[in-house]
Amino acid sequence: MLIVDKIAKEIVDQLANGSQRNETGKAVLERLSQEYGRPLDVVMDDQQGMVFGVLSGNQGGITEYVPPAENELLKQRLVEVTKTFIHEQLI
Repeated sequence: MLIVDKIAKEIVDQLANGSQRNETGKAVLERLSQEYGRPLDVVMDDQQGMVFGVLSGNQGGITEYVPPAENELLKQRLVEVTKTFIHEQLI
């Protein structure tokens, strides 16, 4: 496993387990939100694992959860976006 893969896994795990967001985690989630077209947050669910939700602009909390098929795509894309972000920071 490459160092970039290890770092990406740590960042994704931190996002999923609800740890306090550092600047890298915030930036990665912001990029994913921009791609998705709506503000996203991620939470860990005991049964489903990592689950993405859409944030409300006014209330700040999750107002709806992403459908399961989209959720799986977002999980994959989160890893890709995280790796890209890390590569950019290393260059």
